Amino acid sequence: MISEMDVLLTKFIEKHVSMQLGPDMIQRVKNRLLEKGYSLTQAIKEFDPLDKTLREFFGKGTDGMLQKIFDEICEMKRDKSGNLKSIVIKDKSFANLILSTYGNQEKKAILEAVSEDSLSVASILNKINLSQSTGYRIISLLINEGLLIESEHSEVSAEGRKVSLYRPTISLLDIRIKKSDIEIEIHFTRDTIKNSRIMASILPLFSKPRI
Repeated sequence: MISEMDVLLTKFIEKHVSMQLGPDMIQRVKNRLLEKGYSLTQAIKEFDPLDKTLREFFGKGTDGMLQKIFDEICEMKRDKSGNLKSIVIKDKSFANLILSTYGNQEKKAILEAVSEDSLSVASILNKINLSQSTGYRIISLLINEGLLIESEHSEVSAEGRKVSLYRPTISLLDIRIKKSDIEIEIHFTRDTIKNSRIMASILPLFSKPRI
C-alpha cells in the first residue's frame, strides 16, 4: 500500500528527477522502468524500483544524486533520537500547494474537521455544512494530493455497510516569515513517516557523508 506521504511527495520528486537527469537520460530511465512494468510516477511512489533503476545507470553516484534532489525539495529535521520529525519545504511549487490549500476556506474547513477525529465523508460534510457535490469533489482532490487519507479504522452505517473514515496527512503546520520569505514546516504523524517507502530509502542517505 502506498502511503499518503509518498503520494504527497511523488510529483515533486518526479519534477526534480527529470530536471536533474535531463530529457535524454530521463527518457532512458522511463524506458527501462517500462520494461519492468512501471511508469515513472509509480516507480517513485514505490521508490525501490526507481532506486534500483537509477543504480543501473549511475551506480554509487545515485546516493549523491538523490541527496541533491531531496535537498532541492525540502530540509529534513530530526528529533533528539535521530528520527524524522518534520520537513521544511524548499520547492516553490510544493510551498504553493500548501499555501493554496490552507488559503482555501473549503479545503481548510475539511482538514480542520478531521484534525482531532477521523470522520466519514458524510460526517465531514455535515460538520462543515458543505453540499455533497462540492464536498466530494474537494475531498477527492485532497486525497489525490496526499493531504487527506483513509484511516485504518472504519465505522458501520445504519444500513450495516462498512464506511471509510478519513484523517489529515499533516499533523501540524507551521507557516512563518523568515528574512522576508515564507517558511513552511510540516510535521507528519508517526505512522505517516513509518509507512513511507520513500523516507525508508532516503533517510539513511542523509546519515552518510555527502558525495
